[in-house]
Amino acid sequence: MRYNVAKSFYHPIFDETEGPFVSIYFETSPFAQDRNKNQINLKNMISTLNQQHPELVAQSHQLTELLDDPSFWDQVKQGLAILMSPNENVVYFLPETLKSSLTIGDHFYILPLVRHYQQLNEVQLLLLNRENFKLFQGTYHKVEPLPYPNDEPITADEVLGTDTRQRYFSATPGGRMQGDDGKSGMDDVDMLRYFQYVDKYVNNYVSKVSKLPLILVALPEYHKTFREISENNFLFEQGIKMDFSGFTHDDLATQLGSLLIPYNQALLSGWVNKFNTGQANGSASDFIEDVLTAVLEKRVDTLLISHDSFLYGLINVEDQTYLVDESRSNNLSNEIAVLALKAKSRVLVLDEDMMPTKSPVAMIARF
Repeated sequence: MRYNVAKSFYHPIFDETEGPFVSIYFETSPFAQDRNKNQINLKNMISTLNQQHPELVAQSHQLTELLDDPSFWDQVKQGLAILMSPNENVVYFLPETLKSSLTIGDHFYILPLVRHYQQLNEVQLLLLNRENFKLFQGTYHKVEPLPYPNDEPITADEVLGTDTRQRYFSATPGGRMQGDDGKSGMDDVDMLRYFQYVDKYVNNYVSKVSKLPLILVALPEYHKTFREISENNFLFEQGIKMDFSGFTHDDLATQLGSLLIPYNQALLSGWVNKFNTGQANGSASDFIEDVLTAVLEKRVDTLLISHDSFLYGLINVEDQTYLVDESRSNNLSNEIAVLALKAKSRVLVLDEDMMPTKSPVAMIARF
């Protein structure tokens, strides 16, 4: 099966209008010994697709081709999302588990993707000291070493030279210029020069390629120096301030969790607080009719959707009408999320205990 791998939430496949649109989500494992289990999960999805929609023969055949595609399974992480239109297939290899689901409809089922990408999940880590640097990538569940992308100098000795009478410093990776003689060992000037080199290397060869946030892991005194000289727009505002020399991979993941979990919770709590303030002054509402009307009229600044309970029914954009009917199978929460995103609204999918209301949907109005 031909497919494109999505690197961020938005993909042009969202703009397609001619369905049917197939959305598949299920849990996967990145370990080789679990490949058979991953394939069984996909087989189950194919079986369900064949039973419920026998007319979608082309999609079923394409999915079957993936079963024996080793290059596909080599890329899986903890969760897999497959979006299929009549013209294109897009795959998301996600670093967190997903609830299994198969949806066919006039829109893609996007709420799991919204929930994943609204948080800061996958990041890269720069482990830095005066002598060398290392790169990692992952989540607070798991981090793995990231190979250096080329054979440019890495250690301070390689970059600056070991003979202090013949110091060399690379203004940019790939080229060297002779520097001043220096005393034995690495003084603060040498450290600054090395940090400038590392910043350019990581920015050019790593961050601009992945476009992932970069977390600095270093002693507290190095953070200030590095941030003052860094030109990396992906450098995250917070970092991990400690010596990494004795860290295991699990230690790194734990430290990352201590940073990201509160950060993500604070972001979401901030929007909940804005809703509460808005509800008090009339600029926010949890009445379903208010929310649906505002979505249709493109007046929503922020749409809050419960991850645990959905609205069901129908909505008609052309005549600006809707019907809330729990007996129907159409996921109205997903449909208004699609409409809100098209209107450039912010959409957040929250756990039930984070929702500021018992209603499955709420909104902050746009002015």
